[in-house]
Amino acid sequence: MSKVVLKAFLEKRSVDKNIFVHNPGYHNRWFVLDDEALSYFDGKITKMNEEKKGEIKLSMIGGVEAVTDCHLDGKTNVIQVIHQCRGRYDFLKLYLITRGKEDQQKWISAIRKGALSAGAKFLKNFHPGVHVDGAFTCCRGQSILTKGCELMHLSEDGITSADHEKTERSAANINRPPPKIPSTRDSLDERRSVSRSIKQSPSQEISTFKKLYCASYDFKPSSAGEMALVKDNLYEVEENSLDDWWFATDFQNGKTGHVPKNYLEEVTSLEYYKWYFGETPKEECRSALETDGRTGCFLVRDSSEGGYCCSFFDGVTVKTYRIKNPDPNRFFIIGKEEFTSVLELIGYYHRNTIGTTCCNLTCFPR
Repeated sequence: MSKVVLKAFLEKRSVDKNIFVHNPGYHNRWFVLDDEALSYFDGKITKMNEEKKGEIKLSMIGGVEAVTDCHLDGKTNVIQVIHQCRGRYDFLKLYLITRGKEDQQKWISAIRKGALSAGAKFLKNFHPGVHVDGAFTCCRGQSILTKGCELMHLSEDGITSADHEKTERSAANINRPPPKIPSTRDSLDERRSVSRSIKQSPSQEISTFKKLYCASYDFKPSSAGEMALVKDNLYEVEENSLDDWWFATDFQNGKTGHVPKNYLEEVTSLEYYKWYFGETPKEECRSALETDGRTGCFLVRDSSEGGYCCSFFDGVTVKTYRIKNPDPNRFFIIGKEEFTSVLELIGYYHRNTIGTTCCNLTCFPR
């Protein structure tokens, strides 16, 4: 039986499960920390219910840090627990509001010690602020993917690795020169011609499914048809971009143009895709698809049994398939087709029909 380390009635807020949900609520829960997990339960301050509402395995924690006072909706003594969930490879955050500085430090130290003992691998950096109104309150980084501006505390006593970590951080803050702009670029007309021929060729199985990328460097256009890139901003790119220059769409303002592909890094977290609905209840998801009414309209949501579900409108009704994930790099819905990620799975069914439905995943609810 697991040994209870700490137990208290605390206020919580979970974020980052769906960046399109605004003003997520706060809830009071009983939190129990043992040597395996941080669990929470319903109840009143006078009594804890026996039914568990959720838990975070200590081995899945990526860091435990304090949040700068007043940065989270004016609250103080806040803890952020950075963690992963089974079947997901992005990091989520759980905010806990403690009763004072001593209580805050006690919970941070205990969770950190338990996580490290359970074999957790901490991230190197974190944000002491929160992402609100399009920017982090600590460093003003605009993208939620912006690298943490502070070093994560990696030891049980809250001390960072050593002075060499500080040296590494200082070196990382120095602006590195961007990579060389591809020199073997075709003229804009040639690039457009290649793009059109690809879209019109039925024999080539090349998808127009758009993936998200984050700019690693700023880029200033030098020719007509090119688009500026802003470091840490997000951009959509179609899979049919084949050469060193990709046709991209600015995720924030909708502008389009060609950009050098070596200035971009792929975003693998589902939170940034408009078809991902996170923890939205299945009834609301069904209603959104039926209201939209377009054949092939789809979304992906969190399954109540863990992992994900894919729902789509086939022209008559809404169908839902559980995305099976028996191993970390195996995702599949039906048949023999298996994929290494949810993104790869969605891209495949954008090009191919799902099972016997004769339906492709073509768009998401407006």
